[in-house]
Amino acid sequence: QDDAALRQYQDYARLADRLVRIDPNNADWRAEVNYANVDMGAALLAQGRANEAAQAFARALGIGLDLARRAPANRDRQFDLGQNYGWLAAADYRRGRLDAALGDRMAERTVYARLIAQAPSDQSAVLSLAINRYTVGQILMTKGQLKPAIAALQASKADLGQLMASAPDDTEYKHRAVYALLLLGQTLLQAGDLDGAQKTAGQARDLAEYLVGKDPTVSDWQGPCLGGARALLVEIAAAQAVSPTAQKAALEPAVAEAVRLAALGGKDNLAEADTAAEAALL
Repeated sequence: QDDAALRQYQDYARLADRLVRIDPNNADWRAEVNYANVDMGAALLAQGRANEAAQAFARALGIGLDLARRAPANRDRQFDLGQNYGWLAAADYRRGRLDAALGDRMAERTVYARLIAQAPSDQSAVLSLAINRYTVGQILMTKGQLKPAIAALQASKADLGQLMASAPDDTEYKHRAVYALLLLGQTLLQAGDLDGAQKTAGQARDLAEYLVGKDPTVSDWQGPCLGGARALLVEIAAAQAVSPTAQKAALEPAVAEAVRLAALGGKDNLAEADTAAEAALL
């Protein structure tokens, strides 16, 4: 419910701004402005409004940089800074600013690496680094740099595999692993490794089916995760086909999947719309 969420986040931002006007030197209140802008940006980004999202993320990053500089020993301030870089990178990627997105991601990675060096058991930082690795892989894949993209995605897959092993019931780890596997499968497909792509996409589908079985009301699990995995498997099967007739048969499951995804009603959510469009195109 992105529209409703955005309205609430805008109210949050107005209240946070009022707090800072009361006391501009209160670091906790300035942090609330940071969080409010990140939340607004996330809702805008989900709607495909990347330029507006980037403006909100840039405001948040400016605050995050200052707060982190003023409190170098404060773990939360440093972690927030990493998140600021990551969100701005997501908006830059959506705007096609790939070099800027890659620079943001590498700055983000530096923050998490430092936190993990200080506290190897910092699971939030470990997870965030794994996410950072697969988003870097996505940028590299988009730039056509397939070999380093595969290396980054395989590293992310390994990190998320360790996290899932440490907490088998944690759905967030599985959710993130689906994205890493989907990106790895897509990159292997582009690189011509059809067997590797099929195996990886199958792993993504299995995890997505597990998540949907846990809670079928989560639209991200139904759409970008399960729908994305099924669409990728169809695309791989079509690439493996040895004749036009076989290719048509391989593409046939996309018809039902496109109908299912359209019925989810996610036309106002960019990730869901992307997945539905991909299935419809296939």
